[in-house]
Amino acid sequence: MKNKLNSQAKNALNKIVNKLNQSEVRLEQIQMTQFLSRFLDYAKNPGQASVIEAGTGVGKTFAYLTAFCEYIKSVPIDQRSKIVIATNTINLQEQLIKKDIPVLQELYPGIRFEKAKGRNNYVCLRQLAETDNGNLFINDKEEKEIKKISDWVYNSETGDRSEMDFEVEYTTWKSIASDAASCYGNNCPYYSDCYCERAKKKLKKADIIITNHAKVLANMQNESLPEYSHILIDEAHNFENNALKALTIEISLQRIKSIIRKINGSYCQAGLRRVKKLTTMNATLQGIESNTQEFLDSLPEGRIKTAIDFVKGELLITQLNAVIGILQSALSEEKSIIQNELNLVIEEAAKLSIEVRAFTFQEFESHVYWGKNGKAFFAPTSTSFLKSYWSNKTAVLTSATITVAGSFKPFIWGLNLNPNKTYSLKLNSPFNYKENALVYTPAKAVSPKESQYNEYLIKTIPEIIKKTGGKVFVLFTSFAMLNAVYEAIEADLSGFKLLRQGQGNKDYLLQEFKNSDKPVLFGTDSFWEGVDEDLNCVIITKLPFAVPTDPIEEARYEIIKNAGKNPFIMKSIPTCALKLKQGAGRLIRNSEKRGVIVICDPRINAKWGKPIIHTLPEMLWTDNINLIDTYMPSSKIS
Repeated sequence: MKNKLNSQAKNALNKIVNKLNQSEVRLEQIQMTQFLSRFLDYAKNPGQASVIEAGTGVGKTFAYLTAFCEYIKSVPIDQRSKIVIATNTINLQEQLIKKDIPVLQELYPGIRFEKAKGRNNYVCLRQLAETDNGNLFINDKEEKEIKKISDWVYNSETGDRSEMDFEVEYTTWKSIASDAASCYGNNCPYYSDCYCERAKKKLKKADIIITNHAKVLANMQNESLPEYSHILIDEAHNFENNALKALTIEISLQRIKSIIRKINGSYCQAGLRRVKKLTTMNATLQGIESNTQEFLDSLPEGRIKTAIDFVKGELLITQLNAVIGILQSALSEEKSIIQNELNLVIEEAAKLSIEVRAFTFQEFESHVYWGKNGKAFFAPTSTSFLKSYWSNKTAVLTSATITVAGSFKPFIWGLNLNPNKTYSLKLNSPFNYKENALVYTPAKAVSPKESQYNEYLIKTIPEIIKKTGGKVFVLFTSFAMLNAVYEAIEADLSGFKLLRQGQGNKDYLLQEFKNSDKPVLFGTDSFWEGVDEDLNCVIITKLPFAVPTDPIEEARYEIIKNAGKNPFIMKSIPTCALKLKQGAGRLIRNSEKRGVIVICDPRINAKWGKPIIHTLPEMLWTDNINLIDTYMPSSKIS
């Protein structure tokens, strides 16, 4: 059976390669498809997982798509269950749908693919109609944007924001976007034309659903996807942080204002008027906004380790519960828009009341609580909530950056996968890093802990850039350092097209980089991954250690320390190693490419730096700056 599956996988990939007009199937790509084919055949029961690190250039997308299509083809139609493929972002989800899936659809015409996005990507026809018919609270610009959206919707098949050929402000879109808290369901007068409902119906007929991490995580709480048996998580190195963010609760003044605004809307007002509760409600609402502001203003900035002053929190809970009671008195068995709106506001207020109580009394164990910028937050400190999810699914997790010094343990531990039911495969990049990539570490480097560090960067970076001929990413871990260095060296690099994060959005900067002569881009976190540009050099100014000042990270470090383990070894180094690997991965994007990675931080040579070095592809390391010339194109600026 093993040989049969291996042969089928290889033959299927050959068909795709022929379709793409590539010269040959990569050995690593074959190995990944064969491994997955065997895993899918073996994992008859849920609870099994496979983790695959596929280095840059393996071609993991077509490897896993081929394996899943071959698996579906082997299962009788009446026994098939759905497969979900989740990317990290909507942009990458769209790339998969528009670029890769069409190839598979031609080769597997019997398999149906559909995309699934969060409902706020779709316009709500009811809210659009209500806003378009006149709203005293929108300005002239928003009114014009609403008109453009109305005109676009008239000819739209999907109502999907990504298909608009114009931009609108976030606040405008939010006012007319589909939203669970405002959805009337099948009681909505626009239900038969609802774009969200159309999308849901398509998903029910799909064999493979293409979505994103956020949608998968949201589905764990609200069941917005059809039932599925298999999940593939691409860019899986982001899933742990995304999972913790998905369960982070935010309590803000905006949420209270949203409830008040809906209560003061015509539907709730009509319901309250019918039971003669308008005066009572107005009296109850008096002061709730200011009390909420006082409650939030009383919170300290940062981590809150002990329960806060109960008085202000309890007052807000009492006020919310009073609001809920009055709204409930206006409910009836009548099916109408008024009753729908009353029910939705009751649900919203009840949810907020429960969350204010949980925050005030710190009711949830293994959670961290904090205040920031006039808002209250709490979140879990571990991904233990994923255990039950993995136990009910057959899971595949893949990324170019998973292992630390060759080990899958930190990744498996971080996502609470069952190590006894998790099978792993490490596939190195087919690109020849050993001959085509150089790592330069300056001989007289200054530690980031020294006061002269910025001065050292200001002297070192221009010298390196001038040897490259441009096409350089200079990556920082903070905006403050980026701006200080950029402003100090800008005049010295007049022959280059300098781009700085903040001058425009990411897409604009990358387009400018692509179209410019001798471009150099100064960026921070968002340029460490998910970027595919032709580069000669990546300069890494400082090892990307996550500073554990974020409340969730701080709490997780404490848990590791309290368990008698070293959080620097267990958490800091693995996180830094994977982040650095992502940054380095911006460089070699094809088999012919040569280039240089510059690590300005001398701490890489410390004893604890070895796991980080061993996480990177095998490359030549040097402290001789002149070797950079031999890895550059012939045209350089001297």
